[in-house]
Formats: sequence, C-alpha cells, structure tokens
Amino acid sequence: MIRRSQLRCVLFCLVILCLNYNITSSQVIAGGYGHTLAICNDGSVKIWGSNNYGQLGDGTITNSTLPTYATGLYSIISVTGGSYHSFALKSDGRIWSWGGNLGGVLGVGNSNDTTLPIQISSLTNIKAVSSTGLHCLALRSDSTVWAWGPNPKGELGVGTTFSSNTPLNVNSLTNVIEIAAGNLHSLALKDDKLYR
Repeated sequence: MIRRSQLRCVLFCLVILCLNYNITSSQVIAGGYGHTLAICNDGSVKIWGSNNYGQLGDGTITNSTLPTYATGLYSIISVTGGSYHSFALKSDGRIWSWGGNLGGVLGVGNSNDTTLPIQISSLTNIKAVSSTGLHCLALRSDSTVWAWGPNPKGELGVGTTFSSNTPLNVNSLTNVIEIAAGNLHSLALKDDKLYR
C-alpha cells in the first residue's frame, strides 16, 4: 500500500522531471508498471523508465532515465500504460500500441513484442483507451466497449476466459460513457449504472 507521503513524493518528482526536461507543455500524464508517458502540447509523446519489452516506443529495449520521444506519434490525445506495454489514442480515433505483447495485449492479431508503435487497424472511432495490467479496453464513439489481451479471470467480459489478440466487442455493454481496466478486472460506467 502506498502512503500519501510516498505518493506526494512521486508526484513532486514527476513535476520536477517534467520541468527539467522540457515537457512543461504536457497535457496528459499516465503511468505503466515501470514507465511513464506524457503527451506534449504538440501531440507528441515522451516516455521514460523501464524498456525491457520496448514499452518506450523508441525502437530500443534500453531503459531511459530521461524522457524520450515515442517514434512516429503525433496528434495524440490520450495515453495509457500497462505492465510492459503502452497505448496512444490519436485525434482521428485510432489506437497505436507497442511493447510487450503477452497474450496479444497489443491487439494487432499476434503475440510479437514491438519496440515501435503500430496501429490497431481493426478499431476506429475510439474516444477512450485504458490499460493498467495485462489487458486493454477501448470505448468507441457509439458507446460500445472493446476488450483484448490475457483473460484469466474473465476481465474481457465476453463470457469466456480465453485470451484474444484482437479486440472483441463486449456485447453486454451499451450506452457506456467511461471505462477503466484494472489488474484482473474491468469497469464500465453507463449513462445510468456502474457495472463490474
């Protein structure tokens, strides 16, 4: 359990790091298991921390103590980090993924790790993306939810515990306005109720 004083220290360190390394224009910041992502005002993404699976998206597997640009990303409006992977949502409603691909969590139809961002071509019109553990959720503009990756506890919400390396529609959910992926669970907020 993280104490408040520890959390304040981490947040303070992130602010100092942002100020010192020219990401003062950061609009959004997100954390993965051992890496941090920040969106700059120009829509580019800077990432730092652990990179043993390519989760920094700079084409290497070298850890970085300084913010480094994720290759080829622009017009990014949202980022999220999972255990060993990262996702970025572009303003055109497309998701890009990179890093470790355990159980197909990158959503690109295979289980190959990648050190560079690649587009999840099967998803369009996305307005939110969430990943904190080993699976990922996406919310489309039509208020439907899509899920993919490892599924040992049924966190994909599709009625099985089989993993999926491509996004699956969570048919039981409609009219969703917010999503959140936990470690081994998922949450969706409907316009009227909260489902777990």
